[in-house]
Amino acid sequence: MTKRKFFIDTDTASDDAVALLMALEYPDVEVIGVSIVSGNMPVEQGSINARYTIELCEKNVPVYVGSDKPMVKKKRTCRLVSWTGWYGKYELSSS
Repeated sequence: MTKRKFFIDTDTASDDAVALLMALEYPDVEVIGVSIVSGNMPVEQGSINARYTIELCEKNVPVYVGSDKPMVKKKRTCRLVSWTGWYGKYELSSS
C-alpha cells in the first residue's frame, strides 16, 4: 500500500492534537513533518503538545517551530480555553 504523505501545519491546541494523533495512527498516512505556528495556543506550548503527541504515538517525525505571532494582525490567543500544560493535567494509561 502506498502511503499518502502529510505535512501538517498547526498550533496544536486540543482539537489539532487529536487530528495529529489520528493522522499519525491512520494506516495509509505518513506524517513527514509538523510545523507549529501561533494560533489559539502560544507557539511554545503548541510545540510541546505536538512533540508529546508524536511521542505518545511512538513515531519519529520532525517538528519545526514557526512564527510566534501573526505577520499582519495583532496576536490573540485563547489561553482561557487552551490553558498551558493541558496535557500534564491527565494521566495516560496503557491499560
